[in-house]
Amino acid sequence: MTDDEADLFKPVLGAMAEDQCDEYMALNTYLLQGASLYDDSWSESSVSDETTPESSEDSDATDTDDDEGQYEVYDSKRTDAETTIDRLTGCVDSFLASEDEDSEEDALEDDVVEDRPVETKNIPISLPRYLRGLMGEANMCFAQGRYEDAIKMCLEIVRLAPTSPLPFQTLAMIYEELRDPSRALQFGLIAAYLGPQEAYEWGRLAQLCLEQGLVRKAASCLIRALRVDPHDLELRCLLCTLYEELGDEPRALVSCAVLARRIEEPAECLQLSRRLVDVYRKRQNLASAVRVLLNAATKFPAHISAEDISTLLEMQLKLKMHSGALLVLHDHCGVQLLPLPEGHEEISTELLEDSLDAFERCLVPVEFPVDKKTKLVVCLIHLDARHLVMDLLRELKRELDPEKSGDLLLEVAEAFMDAEFENDALPLLRMLVRTRNCGTAAVWLRYAECLKRLGRQRDATKAYERTCELAPRHAPSRLSLGQLLAAQGLRDKAIDCLATDSRHLQDTKDSTPAQQQDSASVLLCQARLLWESGPREAFIESAMTLVRAHCLSVCTTEEYEAVYSSTYHLSRMKAIRDLHEKRGFAPGWLTMESGVSVDELQACFLELYRALHESGRMDDLRQVATEVLVAPMFNRDTASTEELEFLSFLAHYQDPGHVEHSFPLIRSMVLKYPNQVRAWNLLGLVVNQMPACRNKGFCLRLLYKHENSLPLRVLVGHNAFLCANYKHALPEYTQLLRHLGEEEPMLLLCSGICLLRLAGQQLSLSQNSPLSKKSSGSQKSSGKYYWLATQGMAFLCRYLRARGSGCQEALFNVGRALQELGFPHMAFDMYQRALATPPAVQEMPEVFDLRREIAFNLSLLYQLGGNSELANWCINHYCVI
Repeated sequence: MTDDEADLFKPVLGAMAEDQCDEYMALNTYLLQGASLYDDSWSESSVSDETTPESSEDSDATDTDDDEGQYEVYDSKRTDAETTIDRLTGCVDSFLASEDEDSEEDALEDDVVEDRPVETKNIPISLPRYLRGLMGEANMCFAQGRYEDAIKMCLEIVRLAPTSPLPFQTLAMIYEELRDPSRALQFGLIAAYLGPQEAYEWGRLAQLCLEQGLVRKAASCLIRALRVDPHDLELRCLLCTLYEELGDEPRALVSCAVLARRIEEPAECLQLSRRLVDVYRKRQNLASAVRVLLNAATKFPAHISAEDISTLLEMQLKLKMHSGALLVLHDHCGVQLLPLPEGHEEISTELLEDSLDAFERCLVPVEFPVDKKTKLVVCLIHLDARHLVMDLLRELKRELDPEKSGDLLLEVAEAFMDAEFENDALPLLRMLVRTRNCGTAAVWLRYAECLKRLGRQRDATKAYERTCELAPRHAPSRLSLGQLLAAQGLRDKAIDCLATDSRHLQDTKDSTPAQQQDSASVLLCQARLLWESGPREAFIESAMTLVRAHCLSVCTTEEYEAVYSSTYHLSRMKAIRDLHEKRGFAPGWLTMESGVSVDELQACFLELYRALHESGRMDDLRQVATEVLVAPMFNRDTASTEELEFLSFLAHYQDPGHVEHSFPLIRSMVLKYPNQVRAWNLLGLVVNQMPACRNKGFCLRLLYKHENSLPLRVLVGHNAFLCANYKHALPEYTQLLRHLGEEEPMLLLCSGICLLRLAGQQLSLSQNSPLSKKSSGSQKSSGKYYWLATQGMAFLCRYLRARGSGCQEALFNVGRALQELGFPHMAFDMYQRALATPPAVQEMPEVFDLRREIAFNLSLLYQLGGNSELANWCINHYCVI
């Protein structure tokens, strides 16, 4: 092709680069196959130049090979384009989903759905110059009805310029003509995502989504359209309808609220606003209802009705929006605040909140409704404008009949009490309690509270008594009355007044949370009074009901075992809940919202623990101590749990029947605090109640971990001693003596007893041996016996020196050893010295005085010697109770 011929086609080709021009010419030749817009001669020459740039003889080789190669190249390019399309489709889907979520969050915050500016994307919209010709030819193929060729060209453009919306727009139109709405919607969404933001295009895509049943995606498209054009009311109405169809009521309400702000027709705006207010009030969303109705009143003040203003004022007062309510009364009801402060041209919310003292008088219209005047007085009271209230209050008293309109006077009295103007509230409340129609329990309660705040306790007590007569089940009234009676020293009357119905605590299914909270508070107050001065049994019943109401129930033996088989609080709770589910039991228990603080409940439990222990009700004590281990309110932290575990241990270890429950507690305590001697002492108390063989393995395993623990080695030695395994106990004692380096009396005593027991075993072997007494084996056993006995007595002598020669206990133990070895004369001397020695602890003779035991052993020696008179004298003098 000559340069002049090539220049003729540069405008058509868009001034492509040489390599892109070659690629385009090859693709054009394959697609059109000789039927293009250009003349045949140029097409042939161009293809010839493309396929054989240097040698013309290669053009006659095989056209089939060239066609197959072009097919392979095109297939690979088509795969790349489809991958790009799939990736863009995923981006569009995630974009629409995030747009839907963001719109809801923004709208719920401040109606931002309509006014936020549309973000711009730094994506080139137009095609590069070298692809414009191919795009134009694809559009020409589409216009001529050659859809397959147009699709192939568009896919090639997508591969080369994936961020341009033009090929996607053409693909969308092609698939619409091919009656493939799904693919048309897919490419249309991609084109709208990549192209300039147009409300019409997003609205059209929303309609396509609705035709295919894609309601959620249609709503997302409408949100995108409203970002571009916030004033399109038709799209907003459609969006509200779609949210209602989806059952998404919060978003539907937000969309309707935004629509109400945009509607310029007063009747339609007010009608929609009233419907929204009704829905918001049913959902207890008063803030949104106030915002909607206030917007309508501000926008169309001439069309707002008196009922709407009353509804708005009522909601504002419930939300404590007193300055806003006063502004509504000023703007829509004719209320005037005079004079206007200097520098202010109009009244605003900030002025009412900061400078209300600057106004000297408040004027109302002549035909001003009484209910609105009441609301005006309430607003002024809460805004601390008492100087503007008194004239209006006198007018109210003249206009209102307490028998018929007592509720309005009660509102004013409650406002005075909320603002701490009890002296102004008291005359109104006294007027109301004297009426027949308004002397209800609620009015008497407010009257009693007012008297209590003023310090008039006697009058307040009478008022509370009247309240309890009218509403005997009202727990807060009984609680306040009980506190007043207790403050006056009438504790018995206070306790009787606080006699609560514990049904609400025991059956949480049939009682409301408010009833449970009130019952718990009353029961706590009653328990305090009973603890300070009252029958101890009555306190125990009240406190147990209160404490157990906050705990998971532990009823069966299996549940009881599960509590102590677990080490941690959470594992205990999980085990109990699993057992409850297993037997189909769903207990109700109170949480931290029961009205009783954690500290108060903890103090009540400790008092209950002492009372049960002093009363000897150990079964109830163990039950309560077990249930608090699975109560979240009691197990606030690790320190609280450890304290409860220790209290539970104290409740269980004294009963040998519950050693299975006390041993896991003390075992975990020892593992946590291996250096605490007290923990080892408690473990020794529990071990004494268990078979020695059961805890032997546990002690030995601990010894491997804590080789230098002296209490543990003592415990291991004692364990072997109790098992009559003296050969293992003796090395433990002697090693401890060597480690301490001092004469420890207890270790010396245990070592001596071990040696004496071994000596006794050797003596039994020698006496029961079938061999003759003169045999060498018998003589050897006798030799061991004397050696062991001598060593044992040596340890006991060291023990006596360590304890002191004036120790009754040491003299008695040495005398027993001598008596067992067969030295009665030496034992007699030890017993005589022990009888003449006072006990080691003088304060508790019934425990530490050993004279009865000494006298009994001494009488045995006298009987052995044939002196029955002295034996009887010892018994009669020391052992008669």
